Amino acid sequence: TLEGHRGSVESVAVKSDGQTVVTGSSDRTAKVWDARTGSLLQTLEGHTGDVESVAVTSDRQTVVTGSDDGTAKVWDARTGSLLQTLEGHTDWVNSVAVTPDGQTVVTGLRDKTAKVWDARTGSLLQTLEGHRGFVESVAVKSDEQTVVTGSSDRTAKVWDARTGSLLQTLEGHTGDVDSVALTSDGQTVVTGSDDGTAKVWDLRTGSLLQTLEGHRFPVKSVAATPDGGTVVTGSWDRTAKVWDARTGSLLQTLEGHTGDVESVAVTLDGLTVVTGSSDRTAKVWDAWTGSLQQTLEGHTRTVYSVAVTSDGSAIVTQSYDGTKYWKSEETRGNVSYHQVEGGTDVLSDPTVVAAVEEEEGWVYDIAQHRMGWLPAYLRGTMAYAKNGVVMSFNGSRRATFIKGWGKVSG
Repeated sequence: TLEGHRGSVESVAVKSDGQTVVTGSSDRTAKVWDARTGSLLQTLEGHTGDVESVAVTSDRQTVVTGSDDGTAKVWDARTGSLLQTLEGHTDWVNSVAVTPDGQTVVTGLRDKTAKVWDARTGSLLQTLEGHRGFVESVAVKSDEQTVVTGSSDRTAKVWDARTGSLLQTLEGHTGDVDSVALTSDGQTVVTGSDDGTAKVWDLRTGSLLQTLEGHRFPVKSVAATPDGGTVVTGSWDRTAKVWDARTGSLLQTLEGHTGDVESVAVTLDGLTVVTGSSDRTAKVWDAWTGSLQQTLEGHTRTVYSVAVTSDGSAIVTQSYDGTKYWKSEETRGNVSYHQVEGGTDVLSDPTVVAAVEEEEGWVYDIAQHRMGWLPAYLRGTMAYAKNGVVMSFNGSRRATFIKGWGKVSG
């Protein structure tokens, strides 16, 4: 349990390897935590209002915070020093997103705009104007050139971050667009709406690919696998649903919560789904069978945010009563999660996330800083082994290696 804030925890971000967690609070601070030990690494002080949103870069070096004081701030996560204050907003900063290299920040505002910033200099690059309602959610493509915003005006918009020009308006929802998700291959956008549907869009053309219908109440959160093949939606009808995004067909309905499903997350391989609910629990599901694997109990208030590491080895749950960290362990072939208290090493066997360079098959092992060769027969397919797993998705150029898979060598 990550304890230390003097107010409610409003937002959480977790790095994909599960080693760093950032929390934002109504006590006007953000905190950076070592998830392995539960120890507090840094307290980021400087906002004069609630910290409504946080984001962290993939290298764990930069944190971005957004506040209802009308500013966003860029911080050095290692030292806790303030690098830049992004000023010029005329209303609350509802949401923030940052590119993996930490060079570009996007902020979403209640003043119906989004803004694109150079995080290194603090200069405003573009103001994205065109929404007629609050900007509720933002997502930024890893190439830093494309931003997607969702709004209470019932649309999502796709922008060129370099020029500020509007590329596409995604129209079709009849309720607020509360959540947006971009697939890592940058080809697909998923939107969730108060109209009870989620929609899958072609990012390049703006065309509607699928409407995912089946929820009886608002869809408050969406998540997608890197290749865009699987989408997970969470709704106030107390269910989450797993969809085939290519056909629009419903694969599974995840039933068991006794309150609204406020948040969803999915592992890189699409095999495990995590949901958070107003019933004060989080649940872990087998996405293929729809079966409930475990209920994570311990929160005393709504679990409004969940995050899961790419390999499913750790889960972070966030509630108004604080943040909890859970680690997986396997016993006789069954995986279960237990809450990790401070002082415990939670990632002694971390997953290594690797990037496939272009189409040639060379793989860079981020954790061990070495190159390896991904055989052609594994590219674009899934293969499992007894002591490990490799996953590669068509078009996404990403693979995940669990420690013990022996084909990556220096």
